[in-house]
Amino acid sequence: MIYPPGQLSGFHAHPPAPAYRMLIFFTRRPPPAEVARMPTEVFDTEEFIRISERADYCLVKRTGDVIKLKLRTPRRLYTLKVSPEEADAIISRLRCEVITSR
Repeated sequence: MIYPPGQLSGFHAHPPAPAYRMLIFFTRRPPPAEVARMPTEVFDTEEFIRISERADYCLVKRTGDVIKLKLRTPRRLYTLKVSPEEADAIISRLRCEVITSR
């Protein structure tokens, strides 16, 4: 049955929205831009060795008097700065592939 304007019955309190409004309501928004994460610096050597269990590899970067060890895990990059004397002891205890750079 067709009712005159202003006299709708039942649960229809207002007429249906125009099609273009429904299209705007149901369209998906674009995904948010990918956020680049900075590496996480670790200061405890024991924690660094524990993280190496789940790491893919460890990159050893030797620059002057500081050696930087970088662990790549599936989610994040962890770094540890050590002296050359400490580095050899830590590298021997790592539980992942070790790649030396320079």
